[in-house]
Amino acid sequence: MIKILGISGSPVKGGNTVTLLKDCFSHIENHDSVRTEIITLANKRFDGCKHCNWCVKNQSEGKFCIQEDDMNMIYFHFLDAQGIILATPVHLGRLSGLMANMIDRLRVFVHESGISLARILAERVLELAKIVKAGEMALQV
Repeated sequence: MIKILGISGSPVKGGNTVTLLKDCFSHIENHDSVRTEIITLANKRFDGCKHCNWCVKNQSEGKFCIQEDDMNMIYFHFLDAQGIILATPVHLGRLSGLMANMIDRLRVFVHESGISLARILAERVLELAKIVKAGEMALQV
């Protein structure tokens, strides 16, 4: 089973950004081997990264960041996904503040002493490619 995670960076709950993700997922979730999930940041409470380096020096399994907020739950969704789609409204020519804060907090996955999200996702993309090549799944969008 392949899990695709969609993150809506809009502060508007149920707005256009979530609608876009739902439409995108409607093209793939009819495949038996694909599961989709959407997380909206609109109702989540978290700050940006403080760059305190706690995650570099003290991170342990299940405890990614010193900040106790809604990002703690979101980290586990990232680790469970084989694919990630980030959707954000454009505010003054850039991504939303919510999305920027969330991306900054993903720093917990990129330092040497912790889990490498890039490595995990690369391995899962290779798994997906093998499944598609074997003819077990064909995505048509």
